[in-house]
Amino acid sequence: MNFSMQLQHRICIAEEVTFGNIPVPANMRQIRFSGTELGLRRQMVESDEIRTDRQIADVIPGLSLVEGDIDFELSYGGFDDLMAAALYGNWSGDELITGTKEHSFTIERGFTDIDDYQIYTGCVVDELSLTVQPESLITGRFGIVGRDVTHQGSALDAAPEAPTSNAPLDSFQAEIWEGGSRLAHVTEIDLNIKNGVERAFALGEAEASQMLPGISRVSGSVSAFFEVDSLIQKVLAATESSLEIRLFGAGGGYQILLPKVMYTALDIPVKGERAVIMTLPFTGIFDETAGTNIKITRIPN
Repeated sequence: MNFSMQLQHRICIAEEVTFGNIPVPANMRQIRFSGTELGLRRQMVESDEIRTDRQIADVIPGLSLVEGDIDFELSYGGFDDLMAAALYGNWSGDELITGTKEHSFTIERGFTDIDDYQIYTGCVVDELSLTVQPESLITGRFGIVGRDVTHQGSALDAAPEAPTSNAPLDSFQAEIWEGGSRLAHVTEIDLNIKNGVERAFALGEAEASQMLPGISRVSGSVSAFFEVDSLIQKVLAATESSLEIRLFGAGGGYQILLPKVMYTALDIPVKGERAVIMTLPFTGIFDETAGTNIKITRIPN
Protein backbone atom coordinates (compact mmCIF):
# COMPACT_ATOMS: atom_id res chain seq x y z
CA MET A 1 0.00 0.00 0.00
CA ASN A 2 1.29 3.44 -0.94
CA PHE A 3 0.73 6.44 1.29
CA SER A 4 -0.24 9.66 -0.45
CA MET A 5 2.42 12.38 -0.40
CA GLN A 6 1.55 16.05 0.00
CA LEU A 7 3.82 17.00 -2.91
CA GLN A 8 1.61 14.91 -5.22
CA HIS A 9 -1.54 16.82 -4.31
CA ARG A 10 -3.15 19.27 -6.74
CA ILE A 11 -6.20 21.52 -6.86
CA CYS A 12 -8.28 22.12 -9.99
CA ILE A 13 -11.32 24.35 -10.33
CA ALA A 14 -14.10 25.08 -12.82
CA GLU A 15 -16.85 27.65 -12.52
CA GLU A 16 -20.32 26.12 -12.42
CA VAL A 17 -23.14 27.09 -14.76
CA THR A 18 -25.72 25.85 -12.27
CA PHE A 19 -25.01 25.99 -8.55
CA GLY A 20 -23.91 22.63 -7.18
CA ASN A 21 -23.67 20.89 -10.58
CA ILE A 22 -20.37 19.80 -12.10
CA PRO A 23 -20.04 21.68 -15.41
CA VAL A 24 -20.29 19.61 -18.60
CA PRO A 25 -17.78 19.33 -20.07
CA ALA A 26 -15.67 19.68 -16.94
CA ASN A 27 -12.90 21.90 -18.28
CA MET A 28 -10.81 22.17 -15.14
CA ARG A 29 -8.02 24.62 -14.44
CA GLN A 30 -5.20 23.80 -12.05
CA ILE A 31 -4.37 26.52 -9.53
CA ARG A 32 -1.26 27.14 -7.51
CA PHE A 33 -1.56 26.91 -3.74
CA SER A 34 0.59 26.70 -0.62
CA GLY A 35 -1.80 24.73 1.55
CA THR A 36 -5.42 23.73 2.00
CA GLU A 37 -7.79 22.42 4.64
CA LEU A 38 -10.87 22.13 2.44
CA GLY A 39 -12.96 19.25 3.72
CA LEU A 40 -16.28 17.96 4.98
CA ARG A 41 -17.71 18.44 8.46
CA ARG A 42 -20.93 16.59 9.17
CA GLN A 43 -23.16 17.62 12.02
CA MET A 44 -24.61 14.82 14.08
CA VAL A 45 -28.05 14.71 15.69
CA GLU A 46 -28.00 13.03 19.07
CA SER A 47 -31.02 11.49 20.75
CA ASP A 48 -32.22 13.13 23.97
CA GLU A 49 -33.68 9.87 25.26
CA ILE A 50 -33.01 9.32 28.95
CA ARG A 51 -31.68 5.85 29.77
CA THR A 52 -30.89 4.27 33.11
CA ASP A 53 -27.61 2.89 31.75
CA ARG A 54 -26.43 6.44 30.86
CA GLN A 55 -25.83 5.49 27.20
CA ILE A 56 -26.62 7.49 24.09
CA ALA A 57 -29.64 5.88 22.47
CA ASP A 58 -28.93 6.93 18.89
CA VAL A 59 -26.97 9.33 16.71
CA ILE A 60 -27.93 10.08 13.13
CA PRO A 61 -26.00 11.97 10.43
CA GLY A 62 -27.08 15.59 10.10
CA LEU A 63 -26.19 18.45 7.79
CA SER A 64 -23.17 18.23 5.47
CA LEU A 65 -20.90 21.26 5.76
CA VAL A 66 -18.14 21.70 3.17
CA GLU A 67 -15.67 24.36 4.25
CA GLY A 68 -12.00 25.17 4.52
CA ASP A 69 -9.23 27.43 3.31
CA ILE A 70 -7.00 27.54 0.25
CA ASP A 71 -3.74 29.35 0.99
CA PHE A 72 -1.80 30.92 -1.88
CA GLU A 73 1.00 33.22 -2.95
CA LEU A 74 -0.43 35.94 -5.16
CA SER A 75 0.73 35.94 -8.77
CA TYR A 76 -0.56 38.03 -11.64
CA GLY A 77 -3.45 36.37 -13.46
CA GLY A 78 -3.46 33.33 -11.23
CA PHE A 79 -6.62 33.94 -9.20
CA ASP A 80 -8.69 36.51 -11.08
CA ASP A 81 -11.78 34.27 -11.18
CA LEU A 82 -11.61 33.61 -7.45
CA MET A 83 -11.08 37.32 -6.76
CA ALA A 84 -14.26 38.06 -8.71
CA ALA A 85 -16.04 35.42 -6.66
CA ALA A 86 -14.78 37.00 -3.42
CA LEU A 87 -16.23 40.38 -4.44
CA TYR A 88 -19.41 38.88 -5.92
CA GLY A 89 -18.56 40.88 -9.03
CA ASN A 90 -17.46 40.57 -12.64
CA TRP A 91 -14.35 41.98 -14.25
CA SER A 92 -15.18 44.95 -16.47
CA GLY A 93 -12.08 45.18 -18.59
CA ASP A 94 -9.38 45.31 -15.94
CA GLU A 95 -11.55 46.61 -13.10
CA LEU A 96 -13.42 44.70 -10.44
CA ILE A 97 -15.74 46.13 -7.78
CA THR A 98 -18.09 44.70 -5.17
CA GLY A 99 -21.32 43.35 -6.64
CA THR A 100 -24.10 40.84 -6.16
CA LYS A 101 -23.19 38.16 -8.74
CA GLU A 102 -22.65 34.71 -7.22
CA HIS A 103 -19.85 32.61 -8.67
CA SER A 104 -19.88 28.96 -7.61
CA PHE A 105 -17.16 26.43 -8.42
CA THR A 106 -16.49 22.74 -8.60
CA ILE A 107 -13.18 22.19 -6.82
CA GLU A 108 -11.24 18.97 -7.25
CA ARG A 109 -8.61 17.89 -4.76
CA GLY A 110 -6.45 15.33 -6.51
CA PHE A 111 -4.24 12.93 -4.60
CA THR A 112 -2.57 11.92 -7.83
CA ASP A 113 -0.16 9.31 -6.44
CA ILE A 114 -3.02 7.11 -5.18
CA ASP A 115 -5.65 8.07 -7.79
CA ASP A 116 -8.10 9.55 -5.29
CA TYR A 117 -10.02 12.64 -6.37
CA GLN A 118 -12.34 14.52 -4.03
CA ILE A 119 -14.97 16.56 -5.87
CA TYR A 120 -16.39 19.55 -3.97
CA THR A 121 -19.41 21.17 -5.61
CA GLY A 122 -21.32 24.39 -4.97
CA CYS A 123 -18.23 26.14 -3.61
CA VAL A 124 -18.30 29.91 -3.11
CA VAL A 125 -15.68 32.28 -1.71
CA ASP A 126 -16.81 33.45 1.71
CA GLU A 127 -13.58 35.22 2.65
CA LEU A 128 -10.46 36.61 1.00
CA SER A 129 -7.45 37.83 2.93
CA LEU A 130 -4.15 39.31 1.76
CA THR A 131 -1.00 40.06 3.76
CA VAL A 132 1.88 42.29 2.73
CA GLN A 133 5.00 42.12 4.91
CA PRO A 134 8.63 43.23 4.39
CA GLU A 135 10.96 40.78 2.69
CA SER A 136 8.12 38.42 1.81
CA LEU A 137 5.93 37.16 -0.96
CA ILE A 138 2.37 38.47 -1.02
CA THR A 139 0.31 35.76 0.65
CA GLY A 140 -3.41 35.21 0.84
CA ARG A 141 -6.22 32.87 1.73
CA PHE A 142 -9.57 32.02 0.19
CA GLY A 143 -12.16 30.87 2.72
CA ILE A 144 -14.41 28.40 0.90
CA VAL A 145 -17.95 27.30 1.76
CA GLY A 146 -19.44 24.48 -0.33
CA ARG A 147 -22.46 22.25 -0.80
CA ASP A 148 -21.31 18.64 -1.15
CA VAL A 149 -18.35 16.32 -1.74
CA THR A 150 -17.87 12.99 -3.48
CA HIS A 151 -14.75 11.05 -4.41
CA GLN A 152 -13.72 8.86 -7.32
CA GLY A 153 -10.72 7.10 -8.79
CA SER A 154 -10.17 9.37 -11.80
CA ALA A 155 -9.93 13.09 -12.44
CA LEU A 156 -12.83 15.06 -13.87
CA ASP A 157 -10.49 16.35 -16.56
CA ALA A 158 -7.60 14.16 -17.70
CA ALA A 159 -5.77 17.20 -19.08
CA PRO A 160 -6.64 20.27 -16.98
CA GLU A 161 -5.46 23.70 -18.01
CA ALA A 162 -2.02 24.40 -16.58
CA PRO A 163 -1.72 27.08 -13.89
CA THR A 164 -0.21 30.45 -14.67
CA SER A 165 3.57 30.58 -14.54
CA ASN A 166 4.15 34.17 -13.43
CA ALA A 167 6.40 34.47 -10.39
CA PRO A 168 4.63 35.40 -7.14
CA LEU A 169 4.39 39.09 -6.35
CA ASP A 170 6.61 40.30 -3.52
CA SER A 171 6.74 43.16 -1.06
CA PHE A 172 9.93 44.64 -2.51
CA GLN A 173 7.83 46.10 -5.33
CA ALA A 174 4.81 46.95 -3.19
CA GLU A 175 3.59 50.44 -2.41
CA ILE A 176 1.05 51.59 0.19
CA TRP A 177 -0.77 54.87 -0.40
CA GLU A 178 -2.89 56.59 2.23
CA GLY A 179 -5.05 59.62 1.59
CA GLY A 180 -3.35 60.14 -1.76
CA SER A 181 0.22 60.06 -0.40
CA ARG A 182 2.67 57.19 -0.31
CA LEU A 183 3.52 55.75 3.10
CA ALA A 184 7.20 54.96 3.43
CA HIS A 185 7.27 53.48 6.93
CA VAL A 186 4.71 50.64 6.76
CA THR A 187 5.73 47.34 8.33
CA GLU A 188 2.62 45.30 7.43
CA ILE A 189 -0.82 45.62 5.94
CA ASP A 190 -3.59 43.05 6.24
CA LEU A 191 -6.74 43.14 4.13
CA ASN A 192 -9.85 41.05 4.74
CA ILE A 193 -13.02 40.68 2.71
CA LYS A 194 -15.88 38.78 4.35
CA ASN A 195 -19.20 37.95 2.70
CA GLY A 196 -21.01 36.41 5.66
CA VAL A 197 -22.27 33.48 3.57
CA GLU A 198 -24.97 31.34 5.15
CA ARG A 199 -26.21 27.98 3.92
CA ALA A 200 -29.92 27.55 3.17
CA PHE A 201 -31.20 24.09 4.15
CA ALA A 202 -34.62 22.67 3.36
CA LEU A 203 -36.50 19.70 4.80
CA GLY A 204 -35.43 16.37 3.33
CA GLU A 205 -31.95 17.59 2.35
CA ALA A 206 -28.63 17.20 4.11
CA GLU A 207 -26.89 19.53 1.65
CA ALA A 208 -27.53 23.26 1.27
CA SER A 209 -29.87 24.18 -1.57
CA GLN A 210 -28.38 27.66 -1.85
CA MET A 211 -25.66 29.94 -0.48
CA LEU A 212 -26.91 33.27 0.86
CA PRO A 213 -24.35 36.11 1.02
CA GLY A 214 -24.58 38.74 3.71
CA ILE A 215 -23.15 42.25 3.84
CA SER A 216 -19.78 42.80 2.16
CA ARG A 217 -17.39 43.68 4.97
CA VAL A 218 -13.94 45.03 4.10
CA SER A 219 -11.50 45.51 6.96
CA GLY A 220 -7.89 45.13 7.93
CA SER A 221 -5.02 46.85 9.65
CA VAL A 222 -1.97 48.95 8.85
CA SER A 223 1.16 48.62 10.97
CA ALA A 224 3.91 51.24 10.79
CA PHE A 225 6.85 52.61 12.73
CA PHE A 226 5.49 55.02 15.34
CA GLU A 227 5.98 58.69 14.68
CA VAL A 228 3.80 61.76 15.05
CA ASP A 229 2.06 62.17 11.72
CA SER A 230 -1.31 62.67 10.07
CA LEU A 231 -2.32 59.03 10.59
CA ILE A 232 -2.61 59.53 14.32
CA GLN A 233 -4.63 62.71 13.83
CA LYS A 234 -7.01 60.86 11.51
CA VAL A 235 -7.59 58.22 14.15
CA LEU A 236 -8.15 60.71 16.94
CA ALA A 237 -10.45 62.89 14.86
CA ALA A 238 -12.29 59.94 13.26
CA THR A 239 -11.45 61.38 9.84
CA GLU A 240 -12.30 59.37 6.74
CA SER A 241 -9.44 58.58 4.39
CA SER A 242 -8.47 56.16 1.61
CA LEU A 243 -6.02 53.28 1.26
CA GLU A 244 -4.41 51.82 -1.81
CA ILE A 245 -2.18 48.77 -2.12
CA ARG A 246 -0.07 48.67 -5.28
CA LEU A 247 1.54 45.35 -6.15
CA PHE A 248 3.86 44.80 -9.10
CA GLY A 249 5.75 41.84 -10.54
CA ALA A 250 6.12 39.36 -13.37
CA GLY A 251 3.32 39.65 -15.92
CA GLY A 252 1.71 42.64 -14.28
CA GLY A 253 0.28 43.81 -11.00
CA TYR A 254 -2.79 44.95 -9.07
CA GLN A 255 -3.98 48.17 -7.52
CA ILE A 256 -6.34 47.52 -4.62
CA LEU A 257 -8.20 50.68 -3.71
CA LEU A 258 -10.33 51.23 -0.63
CA PRO A 259 -11.81 54.62 -1.55
CA LYS A 260 -13.18 55.34 1.92
CA VAL A 261 -11.86 53.95 5.18
CA MET A 262 -12.33 54.78 8.83
CA TYR A 263 -9.64 53.91 11.37
CA THR A 264 -11.25 52.20 14.34
CA ALA A 265 -8.42 52.05 16.90
CA LEU A 266 -4.85 53.05 17.67
CA ASP A 267 -2.64 50.37 19.22
CA ILE A 268 0.91 51.30 20.32
CA PRO A 269 2.26 48.48 22.51
CA VAL A 270 5.69 48.68 24.15
CA LYS A 271 7.03 45.29 25.30
CA GLY A 272 10.73 45.30 24.51
CA GLU A 273 13.73 47.23 23.23
CA ARG A 274 12.98 47.51 19.50
CA ALA A 275 11.37 50.29 17.50
CA VAL A 276 7.79 51.10 18.48
CA ILE A 277 5.18 49.83 16.03
CA MET A 278 1.69 51.32 15.85
CA THR A 279 -1.22 49.34 14.42
CA LEU A 280 -4.31 50.96 12.99
CA PRO A 281 -7.31 48.71 12.32
CA PHE A 282 -9.62 50.04 9.61
CA THR A 283 -13.02 49.43 8.07
CA GLY A 284 -13.87 49.97 4.41
CA ILE A 285 -17.02 51.98 3.68
CA PHE A 286 -19.09 52.40 0.51
CA ASP A 287 -17.92 55.43 -1.46
CA GLU A 288 -20.48 57.26 -3.58
CA THR A 289 -17.97 58.45 -6.17
CA ALA A 290 -16.28 55.07 -6.70
CA GLY A 291 -19.58 53.20 -6.32
CA THR A 292 -17.96 50.52 -4.18
CA ASN A 293 -16.15 49.77 -0.92
CA ILE A 294 -13.19 48.21 -2.78
CA LYS A 295 -11.88 48.25 -6.33
CA ILE A 296 -9.22 45.97 -7.80
CA THR A 297 -7.49 47.04 -11.01
CA ARG A 298 -5.30 44.74 -13.10
CA ILE A 299 -2.19 46.35 -14.56
CA PRO A 300 -0.62 44.14 -17.25
CA ASN A 301 3.04 44.71 -18.10
